[in-house]
Amino acid sequence: MNEHAPMYISVYHKIKTDILSGKYPTGGFLPPEGELMKQFGTSRTTIRRAISILKSDHLVHVQQGRGSEVLSLGDWPTSFATQELNHKYSDLHVISKFMVEGDYHTVTQNSIVDAMPAEIKVAKALGLETGTEVFRLQRVHLVNGSIYAYVVSYVPCTLTPGLENLSGKIDEGYLAFFEEKYGIRITSIEDTLTAVKAGFLESRLLNVPMGSPLLQRRRVSFENERRVEYSERINSPDLYELVLTLRQSPEAAPLKAASSEVE
Repeated sequence: MNEHAPMYISVYHKIKTDILSGKYPTGGFLPPEGELMKQFGTSRTTIRRAISILKSDHLVHVQQGRGSEVLSLGDWPTSFATQELNHKYSDLHVISKFMVEGDYHTVTQNSIVDAMPAEIKVAKALGLETGTEVFRLQRVHLVNGSIYAYVVSYVPCTLTPGLENLSGKIDEGYLAFFEEKYGIRITSIEDTLTAVKAGFLESRLLNVPMGSPLLQRRRVSFENERRVEYSERINSPDLYELVLTLRQSPEAAPLKAASSEVE
C-alpha cells in the first residue's frame, strides 16, 4: 500500500483483504463503526468513506440499524457447456486490437511483487488452502501513454522463493522468467473471459466510472497437472478489444456441442 494514500483508502484495502481472506464470512457483519474507529485510529467519516467504496465494489450491503453485511463472493461455475473443435479446424488466432488513431506504441511496466495470504478465489484457483502465502505480481499495460489493462497474478511462495526481492525487475515475459529461474515450465493455460463491473481500483486506473462494464480474463497456468499461476486481467473497453478468429477447411464438420460437469 502506498504510504501517501489517504487514510480511507488504507482502511478500505485492509477491510477488503479481510473479507476476501474469509476473516469476515459471507452473511456476517463488519465490526461496528465505533470498533473500526478504534481499530484504525481514525474518524467516523474515514470509516464511512471506506465502507462506501466496499459497497460500490459489492462486497458489503449497508443496512440501517444493522450494520454492513458481507456479501457472497459468488461461487465458480459447477457446470458449463463446451464446444469441441473438429480436428479439421486450424489454429485459433487471438489478436489484440487497440482503438487508437494512427500508429500505436505499447509498454508494460515491470511487476510490483509482494506476499499475501491467498484469498478464497485465489486459493480455489490454485488448489491451495485459504490463507496460504502467495506472491502477488501487479502490473499495468499502456498504449500511447494510457493504461489499457491492469493485471494481477498469483503464484505459491513455495514455488518461487525470493521472488519478492525482484519487485520492479520482472517484465512482461514473467512466465518465461519462471522457467529460467525456477524451472517451472508452463504446459497448458486455461482462460476464462467474462464481463465485470469496475470497482474502485479499476475505475481509477482505467479512468472509467465505478460500475462500468469491463472485460476480465481469468487465467490458470498449469505445469502438467499442477496449478502454478492464477491471474486476472481487466481491460479498458475504450482502448482495447480482443478479436478471435477460427479458420476452417471447406470439408470440416460442424461444431459439436457437449455438456461438461466440474466437481
